[in-house]
Amino acid sequence: FQFRGAHQRDPGRIDVRNHHAMDKSPFDHPSLNDDAAWMPVVRNVLGDDAQLIFKGLVVTEPGTDEQAWHPDGPVVSRAVWEREVGADA
Repeated sequence: FQFRGAHQRDPGRIDVRNHHAMDKSPFDHPSLNDDAAWMPVVRNVLGDDAQLIFKGLVVTEPGTDEQAWHPDGPVVSRAVWEREVGADA
């Protein structure tokens, strides 16, 4: 199934994007935002002006198979990458 805020990629797994509730407790905690442990890596790769666009969560039932690889957002074309990041990056 697929709805605006949630969809099922595989049996036993639901991917939820809730733009409305993610700015409320507990999802608004600093450790999940600008102070997140992974933000230095993100800023190192994407630059100091990198911004969090959305948050989501995955609900998985016990015994569910591993999730297949998939992009979490749109794929960036080579032309856009080279224009925004540079051909040598």
